[in-house]
Amino acid sequence: MNYDRPVEKNLRDFGALIVRTLCLYCIFIGTVSAQLKQHFPDFVEFQGSVLLSEKKGLPQEEYRLPLGTLKKTNGRIEPKKQQILQGQVHHLTYEIGRDHTPETVFNYYYAYFKAQKFSVLFECASLKCGSNSDWANKIFGQRELNGFDGSQHYVALRSPAGGAERYVALYFVQGGNKKNFIHLDLIVPADKTINDTDMFAPLLDKGFTWLPGIRFSDTGILDLQASQNDLNAVIVWLQKNPDRRIAVVGHTHPRPDVDAALVESKKAAEQLVDYITKQVNGVNLTAYSVGPLAPSGATKNQSFYVQWILLP
Repeated sequence: MNYDRPVEKNLRDFGALIVRTLCLYCIFIGTVSAQLKQHFPDFVEFQGSVLLSEKKGLPQEEYRLPLGTLKKTNGRIEPKKQQILQGQVHHLTYEIGRDHTPETVFNYYYAYFKAQKFSVLFECASLKCGSNSDWANKIFGQRELNGFDGSQHYVALRSPAGGAERYVALYFVQGGNKKNFIHLDLIVPADKTINDTDMFAPLLDKGFTWLPGIRFSDTGILDLQASQNDLNAVIVWLQKNPDRRIAVVGHTHPRPDVDAALVESKKAAEQLVDYITKQVNGVNLTAYSVGPLAPSGATKNQSFYVQWILLP
């Protein structure tokens, strides 16, 4: 440091030196994610990792956890099997230098969650995962993850029973520049307790409401297991309001086969009405359908969904 220079200049240079030193320190030990540390305080970042992207979703967000390889359904790329979760999602993407092998990088993260007793729900590697471009752009929405199909590795994990419920989607790929990239989605499910009054407030206020928590398969079959919490709230509300006349309207996402979609969405609505009428005596529900003729952006990720309309 030059003591003949003004004090202010020396202080600025000293401050810049500290910043550069801290940056080099972060690169050496790995960039620390505050979100990851919040849920896994003992996690140590991979040496030399750089956190390229860190995002946190809304407290109540739908996330489709891939539990199978990818396929094209009605023009959309999606997993052959998936688990629909509601909660807060943390998205993290790391870059790790080319001086580490893909196996070393992936196994470092994978071993941590295995040590935490997370169970494997699905795993694939290399070409068996499908197209890397689809994983990078359609599933994770991260162009940084574009790389070699043969290098990719994906695993879906669930936390052990008895503790805080958490899910992890872990995806690795090696880019064209031989650098390693790993993407981690941490899903923290929301409280499953659903207030029936809050659920149906829009119906009484506006005359209609969407119930996205009531799920159907891609072929229009009512998914009782995935929908159970919402169905229980529906039953409670209808028991309190047995005289309400309600149209249960089946919808599908945009499709070219309108006639078939109208028939299938009517069957989906009828399944729901049939299930509820067997649980609650005297309710006044009628099934209708509009198929793909009245799409809703709020439920764009579902092949089938229902709208509730209050009738006079």
